[in-house]
Amino acid sequence: TGGGICEVNACPGFRMHVAPSEGTPRDVAGPVIDMLFPPGEPSRIPIAAVTGTNGKTTTARMLAHILKMEGHTVGMTTTDGVYIDGQLSVEGDMTGPVSARMILRDPVIDAAVLETARGGMLRSGLGFSECNVACCLNVASDHLGLKGIDTLDQLAELKRVPVEIAQDAAVLNADDPRCLQMADYTEAEYVCYVTMNPAHPLVKEHIQAGGRAVVLEQGMNGHMVTIYDNMRHIPLMWTHLIPATLEGRATHNVQNAMFAAAMAYNMEVSLEHISQGLKTFGSSFFQAPGRMNIFDEHPFKVILDYAHNPAAVKAMCDVVDRLDVAGKRIVVLAAPGDRRDEDITEIGHAAAGHFDLYICRRDDYRRGRG
Repeated sequence: TGGGICEVNACPGFRMHVAPSEGTPRDVAGPVIDMLFPPGEPSRIPIAAVTGTNGKTTTARMLAHILKMEGHTVGMTTTDGVYIDGQLSVEGDMTGPVSARMILRDPVIDAAVLETARGGMLRSGLGFSECNVACCLNVASDHLGLKGIDTLDQLAELKRVPVEIAQDAAVLNADDPRCLQMADYTEAEYVCYVTMNPAHPLVKEHIQAGGRAVVLEQGMNGHMVTIYDNMRHIPLMWTHLIPATLEGRATHNVQNAMFAAAMAYNMEVSLEHISQGLKTFGSSFFQAPGRMNIFDEHPFKVILDYAHNPAAVKAMCDVVDRLDVAGKRIVVLAAPGDRRDEDITEIGHAAAGHFDLYICRRDDYRRGRG
């Protein structure tokens, strides 16, 4: 044939060229990397980390939905599983470093939204060394007495970790003193505060200095989610237009939507796509399983929620109190077995007085409780 065999290699690779046993090393990997990542082309994707005690999954889902509206292929980790472009890839509680690395290794995605929970950070740290935007929604009593975290201050210090490595923006709950203190530990280019108190003195001072904030303001038509940036006042949308807020009654989801908007804004998502994303995100089981899902197929309304600590139960009770109910209010209530006795008692106190009938049950999986 006129041809010839140059080499027969049972295990092709770079090692023998880069570090040969004999001869001069050659950079054969360089041209391959240049082909995969041409000079000047972006080689990183935007990463958003969402942490806090309550609202992480809903906020992560809202943000992922907003990014999808702008055309991104989003990889997302949540307590429900790993999602690639809205499709469930791995089911289960996937809020630790292993699931984060699964997302960041996937060649399909061009944006990552990573729910970052306490357990994963305690076991193995983070699955990423830096992120573009990080938020801390709140710090409330949950999981205390587990794995050396016994106080709220210790819990806040742990949840501060993603905020410390944020590069572009740290989005913090100005209405939570422990979240507010995290501003002293971030080196992000921007600190963006989220507050439901339009008269918040520190946020007001921050805005007057040209800082960024997302504020809930009272208007003629209800409550308006408003963005402040470099002395600009940007009305975004009315809360009653966000389906997940039940026409503004579910104030905890109003706050979650404000955080999603703040993170998207700091990721340079257009205002149009932020607004459209929030307008098309509801509380259905399909979009937010286990998070204030409402079923109207019966002669009565059913609300299903994953609330599993006192603050979350209180938030759901506040929602029920704002609903017009013709008949009885009935609650089926359970608590995780691995929580302290005082935490379970506090859940009972949070629910007391809001319902006509209480059905208290225990889960089949008691998490070590006898």
